[in-house]
Amino acid sequence: MNYSHPLFIVSPRKESEIKPVILCAKKLGLQIKIKSGGHDYEGISFRSKIPFVMLDLSNLDDIKIDLKEGTVWVQAGATLGQLYYAIAKKSKVHGFAGGVCFSIGTGGIISGGGIGTLMRKFGIAADNVVDARVMDVNGKILDRKKMKEDLFWAIRGGGGASFGVILAWKLKLVPVPEKVTVFTVYKKLDGSFAWCYRIELG
Repeated sequence: MNYSHPLFIVSPRKESEIKPVILCAKKLGLQIKIKSGGHDYEGISFRSKIPFVMLDLSNLDDIKIDLKEGTVWVQAGATLGQLYYAIAKKSKVHGFAGGVCFSIGTGGIISGGGIGTLMRKFGIAADNVVDARVMDVNGKILDRKKMKEDLFWAIRGGGGASFGVILAWKLKLVPVPEKVTVFTVYKKLDGSFAWCYRIELG
């Protein structure tokens, strides 16, 4: 039997409200499915074969940018669109090597790897994570130092929700040109087949 709807949906407004959800679900034998604020094509965050509670992190969307250090702390409920917009408001020459779908949550895309248009030069989103805050099964908050390198490696591509609740990521910003020119060239071959070249110049 598939449970197409959660028994409860919990939408915490601060990180401290997550611990009681974890401990209560553990005591009642309920699975926790985590929705980090964006869409979920596969339905992993809102479907299960056993009774579950959905933890919706969309209220946890705080973003703190440090241009001097070249980093940003983003809570897992913020979408990529929110992150990109916050960076663009602060700087015209900084970016983040994330994905191209603005409605996806940062908690989900980064913990799943995160391919994007800048990956050839700067790697995928997970490659640009320098620290993270994760709440474990006992409600304890771990940073990179406390979780050790094996777990830090696993949450960046192995699905963060498999190991705990991703609360926030510390991300490395990448340099981008202030202005980008984009144009497309169409070339027909043999009168029937068309090639399309997309060229971007910084």
